[in-house]
This record gives sequence, structure tokens and C-alpha cells, in this order.
Amino acid sequence: MNNNSWYLDYGYFRHMLGDKSQFKKFESLSGGSVTFENRSTTMIKGKINIDIPNLPTFHNILIVNSLKANLLSISQFYYKNHSV
Repeated sequence: MNNNSWYLDYGYFRHMLGDKSQFKKFESLSGGSVTFENRSTTMIKGKINIDIPNLPTFHNILIVNSLKANLLSISQFYYKNHSV
């Protein structure tokens, strides 16, 4: 996987970003963690809002350092009344 790629994901309820270096502005967070399917956990480092052309604004995307790709949550789309 490429850490600049975005993938639609149905396993998690939140959008998550693996590499914050591609963004200049983000809000650092201390505390909180994400648990993955294999039961490993990692700390949440921050959150960010992202505007992607022709898509809705993505709010509060979690920055999680150990991700190898960026995940867009299908559940979050439905929660916000968007279609996939």
C-alpha cells in the first residue's frame, strides 16, 4: 500500500490518515487510541479536516502513525447521509 493512497473501508467507523507529513495544518491530540482487527492498538496523534474536489469535506479525520494507507470510512459516509 502507498501512504498517499486513500481506500474506502467498511471495518472502521472513523476516517483515518496514516501520514500527516502531507498536510501543513492539523490539530495535535494527546490521548486516545485505535484498536485494529488483529487487536493491536496505536495512539491517535491528531485530527484534521480535508477538502477533496468533488467530494464532501471530511471532518475530524484521525491521524494514526502506524497506518500504511489512508482510510475513508463507508460507515461515516452513511452516518453523514452521503451515498457511496
